Amino acid sequence: MAQVVVGTGSTLKATTLEGLLQECCTLLRMKELDPVHNPNNEARVSNSHNQADGIFNSSYNLLVNPTQNDSGQNVLAVPEYLTGLIFSPGTGGTFKSITCAGYLIELVMFAQNLERSTVKNPNKLNYVTGTYNSENNSFSGSITVPIITSINAEGGTVYTADEYLL
Repeated sequence: MAQVVVGTGSTLKATTLEGLLQECCTLLRMKELDPVHNPNNEARVSNSHNQADGIFNSSYNLLVNPTQNDSGQNVLAVPEYLTGLIFSPGTGGTFKSITCAGYLIELVMFAQNLERSTVKNPNKLNYVTGTYNSENNSFSGSITVPIITSINAEGGTVYTADEYLL
């Protein structure tokens, strides 16, 4: 299991990296579909669940503001593009971004680092991609997460992310 800690009081509740990827993408897309939160009708995240293949797919294209910190390191700040979205990473968690879009980039980069490890990713799966484009200041890519489909007690369909990283 990929070791992650969800911050106390975090907006997101999943307890696995794979679950956080799915939940974060879902939250962004749900808010994009709400004109109150998305008056400019921006579509930066696209998601789908495939029950037959047991897969959650997402593609994203987020704008970033590149800067350099005092040590000369490049930093990609991800501004919140949704209006009035209240988001908190919580306290004491693995991820610190104060915007949902920024949190997604953190998750992607964390997952990509784990995917490069033969210990954490013995099957050598490449389910998470991300690319920074300095020409248009965007960070884009795709996410694939295996899912387990079930039906809850109320009859609702539940897609639970299945772990693939150790």
